[in-house]
Amino acid sequence: MSSGVDVPMRERARLAVGEHEACDHILDPHLHAERLPLDAAPLKRILDRDEIASIIERYRIYDRKAIRWRRTHVRWGLAGIIGAGLAVVPAVVLMVAPVRLPPVAAALSSAGVWFMLCLAWICFLYLMLRRPLEVWYEARANAEELRKRLFEVVVASDEPAKAGEIDTAALQIEYFRRYQFGVQQAFLSTTSAKYRKRRRRHDAIGKFATAVPFIALLLAAAVIFSAWSEQSLAPSWLAVAVPALQRIELEGYDVFGLAGALLFSSLSAGLFAYAQLDDYRRVGERYAHALARIQDLAEDARFGFLAAHRAAEAGRRHERDRLVREMHAIMSAEFAQWVKFAEADKVAIPKAREMSGSYHYELRIRPPGVSDLVATEKLTAADFEELRAAVGKPLLRARKIGFVSARQAQNEERVVTRWNGKESEARARQGDWVVTNMSPGRQVLLDSDGSPNFYVIEQIRFAQLYERDAGETEHGAIYRSKSVVAAFELPGSFSILAPWGEIQRGAAGFLIRNGDEVYGNNRETFEATYRIEQ
Repeated sequence: MSSGVDVPMRERARLAVGEHEACDHILDPHLHAERLPLDAAPLKRILDRDEIASIIERYRIYDRKAIRWRRTHVRWGLAGIIGAGLAVVPAVVLMVAPVRLPPVAAALSSAGVWFMLCLAWICFLYLMLRRPLEVWYEARANAEELRKRLFEVVVASDEPAKAGEIDTAALQIEYFRRYQFGVQQAFLSTTSAKYRKRRRRHDAIGKFATAVPFIALLLAAAVIFSAWSEQSLAPSWLAVAVPALQRIELEGYDVFGLAGALLFSSLSAGLFAYAQLDDYRRVGERYAHALARIQDLAEDARFGFLAAHRAAEAGRRHERDRLVREMHAIMSAEFAQWVKFAEADKVAIPKAREMSGSYHYELRIRPPGVSDLVATEKLTAADFEELRAAVGKPLLRARKIGFVSARQAQNEERVVTRWNGKESEARARQGDWVVTNMSPGRQVLLDSDGSPNFYVIEQIRFAQLYERDAGETEHGAIYRSKSVVAAFELPGSFSILAPWGEIQRGAAGFLIRNGDEVYGNNRETFEATYRIEQ
């Protein structure tokens, strides 16, 4: 009898919310609410709340920004490639033309080559200095983070169903299925299929593009040697080639200018094309992997959509919420490193109601029973304690015994933290401290590649952690630590979102809680710079 009631409730919720449509990527909860039938009123009341409208308002700010900067990136990139291509074509024609051009025509052609070359370089300099690709990615990641937050609010909201209305939990699951899972599945499926189809062609074009500069070098060398042969300056070993070289000699034309235009314009077009095509190939592979993971999760008998419905009907809310947490963990991995609400356009993000259980991190088990920590959101002090209990490691009190060299950033700068490979990346604002780890013997710590261990500490936080000591190094004045941290050893690798907003990675190490901040530390640097007190 229970089964006879349960199945119609799920079916009613699915019919009320509807199936996925091509336009579902346009996130508009108010419109979704208007389309719901009367018996789906609990979901309508949730979607009409002020907090949902507040999130959508901020989502649209970043969505419009992402669209605008994507167009900017594409337009300037295409203009640069077209300019470089138009600079190459007349240069090649002039070099190999069987009929010599009059001096005026040759001069005009030369001017055209240099004009298009300058246009291409202006476009490439704009892309390098303004970085529209990075702004586009950050805006899109921020929009997707807000989209994720909206669905967490919808699923976690309490709204009692009245007589004759569909169960709230069933409606929440179906809303998530259509407008979050369905949209992400369609995007990943379409994009990965498109890139797989074009992969061979893209790779072939990319390899050809890298060969263009070498062709340009050969043609430039031919022009120069031709000029030498005209002036009887060609080496003796080129004597057999002198007649052929003289056939492409261009009277009244700036030989070295032509060669330079051809070389640098070809190099610009080739390298830019190769970089873009290679990035498309890798993104396609990543999207295909993410698609497979969310599809497997949706059909999983333990916590897929069917299991989530059954758990919700049985009142086991934490099992229902697990589906949302797990799916968002996969989605967040695609854009976590780009989420950055800049100070200039920061907006207040409404705090989602706490979903049952933790959704900040995931412990992934791999043979032989090793747990790898993955966190796509900043870890909290509560997460630190939950993780320590989960891995069964003792709590350690550790005092930093080493020294650091530190300097204040005069302007905003990018700082890469390395230890036997890249760990993380951060941006130091003006006044922040760029810190270099040192040993207890006051020597700068170097990894196996000979790279120092740099990282960034905010200006206010640095004064709380360090005090001045005697001496200086090439990386700044020497300071000693005055803090004690809590830590425990991680059983495997870690890939976590650090407090400074960047992904931090390590093959092995410790998780550290320093006040309210939780971050990772590579095993070698931890053992070299901390002393365990208990």
